[in-house]
Amino acid sequence: MPDTTTTSADNIYAWLNNDALGDSGNYFRVQKQTGATEVFRVDQVGNVHVFGTLRRSGTHELMNDRAGSGAIARFMKAGQDQGSIGYRNASSGNQAYFYAVGPLAIRSAGDIIFHLDSDGDATEEFQVRDYADNLVLQVTENGAFRLCDAGAPEITLEDGVLHVGADEQRGIVQVLRDATAGSEKAGLLVLEDAAGQAYYLWVDSSNRLRMHNANPGSNDLLGDVVGSQT
Repeated sequence: MPDTTTTSADNIYAWLNNDALGDSGNYFRVQKQTGATEVFRVDQVGNVHVFGTLRRSGTHELMNDRAGSGAIARFMKAGQDQGSIGYRNASSGNQAYFYAVGPLAIRSAGDIIFHLDSDGDATEEFQVRDYADNLVLQVTENGAFRLCDAGAPEITLEDGVLHVGADEQRGIVQVLRDATAGSEKAGLLVLEDAAGQAYYLWVDSSNRLRMHNANPGSNDLLGDVVGSQT
């Protein structure tokens, strides 16, 4: 069939299911000249199917498949992998993956919200993993927070309790000083008594542990020396 141009001052209709059978297997199709490979389809319920690459002005592509990547959809600048973002299914199970080739930045002028439990089974987690699939960060939907080294939790905050260290590693809590030149101040540890009164602990300039019921500010000799120290 030679090239054909259709012009109209009115609507142009293609009836997809204008038969007495009322079947659902009718499509408007575009196929390649050789091999009859389908490249475009509109079905009778209005779904549009593109087989291959959807391109806008030759600069950006939406790819519904890419050899070797397993991508279901991939957005990219035409002909460039760097800067692309895609979606694919896992090789097993029902997981879905969103991935980026190159750095991925999320910018928002408002909140960014992740809903972890759309099915209400109380088992979902937000996870960050390294290149070897080891757990690095974990947040459960019940509010537990964990930082891990090679998958082993080293810092855990759960039910108001902070755990530092692992079974085979000593936990260390370090409170750093204010190192502003000319106004250096000791690091402070704050504890509350049963009535809610805050007490500040710090090491003064004479290397003695002190306690006070208010922030000592720049005067590290306030309060009382804790116990008998030499």
